[in-house]
Amino acid sequence: MNRGEPLPLNDTVVISTTLEAPLIEHPRVYASDNPAIAARMALQSLKIEKRYDRIVIGIDPGKAIGMAVVGDGRVLSASVLSSPEDLRDEVLYYTETYSADLFLIRIGDGDHTIRDRIIREIWPLSLEIEVVKEQEIEKKERRAVEFARTKKDASDIAAAIGIALIEGSVLRRQPEVRPSDGELREIQRRSRIQSGGRVTISKELARQVATGEKDMDEALREQGGA
Repeated sequence: MNRGEPLPLNDTVVISTTLEAPLIEHPRVYASDNPAIAARMALQSLKIEKRYDRIVIGIDPGKAIGMAVVGDGRVLSASVLSSPEDLRDEVLYYTETYSADLFLIRIGDGDHTIRDRIIREIWPLSLEIEVVKEQEIEKKERRAVEFARTKKDASDIAAAIGIALIEGSVLRRQPEVRPSDGELREIQRRSRIQSGGRVTISKELARQVATGEKDMDEALREQGGA
């Protein structure tokens, strides 16, 4: 098909960048600056027709981040992510793929630094966010198995499902990311290990690693230990 030709409407989806999407006249345009995400959104749209009353995205924060998507009590999808910065595109994918009267984020209160980094990433999406007390959740191990690749993944996903299924406290304002002194010392310890004992990054650089402003490699280069 040549540029400028009209697009067929039946059984067709259009994959586009976010910049070009407003220029395309078609009822099923899936846009992302990440082509893989746009393609996944388009493929998923061909499979999903049901509209849900409520879809809850449960998030278990930690070094490995469990994520579960629950529509009207049914687990629709689940995965494990490695970085808080991955969450925004994942949440956006599900809110644009599934149809629901309400989308709600529920996040566990366990790892405060990772939790607050995640919240800051997804805050611009303007979704309702609840913080759930993790000591009150019941891990849904059986429901997690079909989505997990390893036992560790299953544990993180089971926690995320449990978080999605329990009511939390509505978050009214965006939190600041404030790592504890213990977390900063742990990051400094890891910097010594990663640099082969040559250097320990400063407390300020450790704070920037904890908040996601820098990764460890960047901090080591700035400290002069790379």
